[in-house]
Amino acid sequence: MAALMKITAVLVLACLFPGRLDASPQENPELDDLKKTLQNAIELEWSTIPVYLNAHFSLKDKQGKNKQVSEMMRDILVNEMHHMSLAANILNAIGGFPVLNDLSRAPRYPGPLPAGCLPDLTVSLQKMSKDHIENVFMAIETPECDHAVRKFHGDLIKAASQKESNERLQMSVTPKFPGLQEKCKEEKGTYNPTTIGAIYIHKILCPMLKLELEGDRKVSIFTKDHSRQVEHPFKVTNLTTAIKAIAYIVSQGEGGDPCNPFVYSDFRDDDYKKQNKEEPSHYYKFAEIAKGKEVTVQLNDQDNPACPLNDPDCNYFSPCSAGTCDNAIRFINKPEKPYFNEDAVWNIIPNPTTGIYPPGSVARKLSDEFNEIYVDLMQCLHDAVNGQPQKLQRCVVCKMHQLKEKGDILVQTPIIPGGDVNASPTYEFFYTEQDKPEEHNQQRLQQQHIEL
Repeated sequence: MAALMKITAVLVLACLFPGRLDASPQENPELDDLKKTLQNAIELEWSTIPVYLNAHFSLKDKQGKNKQVSEMMRDILVNEMHHMSLAANILNAIGGFPVLNDLSRAPRYPGPLPAGCLPDLTVSLQKMSKDHIENVFMAIETPECDHAVRKFHGDLIKAASQKESNERLQMSVTPKFPGLQEKCKEEKGTYNPTTIGAIYIHKILCPMLKLELEGDRKVSIFTKDHSRQVEHPFKVTNLTTAIKAIAYIVSQGEGGDPCNPFVYSDFRDDDYKKQNKEEPSHYYKFAEIAKGKEVTVQLNDQDNPACPLNDPDCNYFSPCSAGTCDNAIRFINKPEKPYFNEDAVWNIIPNPTTGIYPPGSVARKLSDEFNEIYVDLMQCLHDAVNGQPQKLQRCVVCKMHQLKEKGDILVQTPIIPGGDVNASPTYEFFYTEQDKPEEHNQQRLQQQHIEL
């Protein structure tokens, strides 16, 4: 009887107040799948942070020879934190609940990326090196060369750069995004996305457009509860801001346009805006570090090549096969080019676990303290995206600062006093003594020490 009364009340309200209801439908398998994919996206962004942070810790001379590389890594890390926040904001906006405090969802190294992304890639914790940049960092951030994704970039940026208010766009949203809708329909059932950018477009953007624009127009998938939104980099409250969030993530980092190495101007970091400079996306920032040159673009011109053959100071580069792009991406020597001093890097152990560090040792104590801060940080971020957004500043300013301080000390600490291999963060979420039998870990320590 109570259930019948509830249904009757809803029908009466719908008759009294016709139009779109703000509540999401109670049962919608497609919406449930979208929520799961967004949680996967959160975990993808999370999984990149320890990998990049570990390499940043390993840099010596952060205020000297490696200053520019250190600053580039710091900017990328901030971007990844923003991407994780935006994925959480989208999930909250459609009635989901982000999870950042679950052991089963925490990234483990070495291992694959979550959600079947880039299945042939093994992600590991290593010191900063050109090989690691090219084989892991650039692989994570690789642009999608397939036309099924490349064709979206123009319409995606156009949709994200609308100047009208969100309220106006939401009132008449269908004609605002015809290009995106048409392209989503073209690839239905024929494309299997595996890169991060392709997942954002084909497994998040397209299902979101379908649910909001082609489903029951009286029921929006976006809730009116904005209390769970974190402010940085911006809140997601409707389809327009959700599209902007996806464009922000794809343009800055994973899956950017392979034919345009630069971030969309509205999404540049503040330093680049102040200097009125173009900012490379993550893939090309890493390529700049690895090559020690600055990226630029020119239109294909066979009669007047910008990079003469065999010129050591200039070379062409593209992540895609010849003919994919109408322009040529090249790297050139400039006074402000990135310089990575590969000799100024701490010799840290790769892919450590807690049990590798001898009980009672300085390295073990520092590692345990690092993990305690790491768990506290993730719990703080979990709280921030689950109804306590005011905690975000505390997470970033306080907990991240503590983590940085502890990590910088840890990578300078020999595993065995007097040894030539230093400790490194393990990023273990929770662990017990049963998880780390000492005999096994001592054997692994000896093996790794020999290999290094």
